[in-house]
Amino acid sequence: GKTRLCSLAKQAAEDLENQVTSLRASNAALNQRVAALQGDAEAAQTALADAKGEAAARVKELEEASSALQARLDRATGALSEPVGGKGSALLEQILASSPAKVTSELLREGRVTEVYSVLEHTCYLLQEERGSRERAEACLEAVVEELEAKGPLIMQQRQESEAAKSAAQQSSGRLQGALTEIEQLTQSNRVLASQRERFVVEVAELEREKADLSLQCRALLGEAEELRNSLASPAVKRALIRQGGA
Repeated sequence: GKTRLCSLAKQAAEDLENQVTSLRASNAALNQRVAALQGDAEAAQTALADAKGEAAARVKELEEASSALQARLDRATGALSEPVGGKGSALLEQILASSPAKVTSELLREGRVTEVYSVLEHTCYLLQEERGSRERAEACLEAVVEELEAKGPLIMQQRQESEAAKSAAQQSSGRLQGALTEIEQLTQSNRVLASQRERFVVEVAELEREKADLSLQCRALLGEAEELRNSLASPAVKRALIRQGGA
């Protein structure tokens, strides 16, 4: 009976040692997985920061280009809408507002005939100035249109690249969040396994003590058996047994 208990205790101790070894291997694998996920998370954070920086730079570049084109367009529009005026404008307005006969009669009566030539000269100057302003404005507008047509595909491409960078940043952020969640889950599992390992270590220690006690008991029983065997083998015991058998 004692020998069987010793054998069972030894087998239980070996089983627990195997379980502890298996748990240690699982713990090491989990630690490696956590380290790998942390590396992936750091790489995802770096990629996310790079994508955000690139997207911000593209957006700033597009805003600057748009502002420059808007300023040129505003200058051209302002040149078209600038009012003209100057010397002789009052008389010109009077001429335009009245009939030619009435204006001629008033100029002859007041002795202001020569002013008509001044108005005519001023009118030609205004027309020439207006024509020049319009030509400059039209040239500016044409340049703006040409620049828009030339840069339009590039701006569209940059906008698409910016949107792609933002989408990549969002995907990297999603992957990063997933990696962080998996790290948290693995960390929790690691804590549970560590708790189980500590409990198994305590159980193994208790079994080791029980095994030591059983070993002492086994040695004591073996000593008693050896003493009994030696006593049975002595001549006096043999004679007593023979006498008992004869009786």
